[in-house]
Amino acid sequence: MGIKSLACPMSFERIDKNVVRVSAIITSGILALYTVPSLASTAAVLILMLALAGDYAVRVFTSQLSPIGWLGRRLTLRLGMKPMDKAPKIFAVRVGFIFAASSVGLFFADPTTAIGVGQGLMGFNLLDGVLDI
Repeated sequence: MGIKSLACPMSFERIDKNVVRVSAIITSGILALYTVPSLASTAAVLILMLALAGDYAVRVFTSQLSPIGWLGRRLTLRLGMKPMDKAPKIFAVRVGFIFAASSVGLFFADPTTAIGVGQGLMGFNLLDGVLDI
């Protein structure tokens, strides 16, 4: 796989836009929990970060539905499929994985920065899930 295919993936596959958007909103909700004061214990935040990094890893490294993708699909069963190209989402998931993995890695050096990276990822997920950008 060349660098061009990593940065600009090609795919003729179609995916359900409704599942993508609902999954992005679910991910945003989990990321919002990073900053809830009652959950701000070190262990709780680290568990959330690890869970999201794991979910993104499933999306990037396997062809299986991630746990959040599975939940998104279950929640959108009655909406019918709204097809879209998969290629832009392949790129977005790769970037999301980098953010999530960076958040976990930074957590041990500077938890505040790690939470900031998570909030950046939340912003991108909100743009995708709510505004469809």
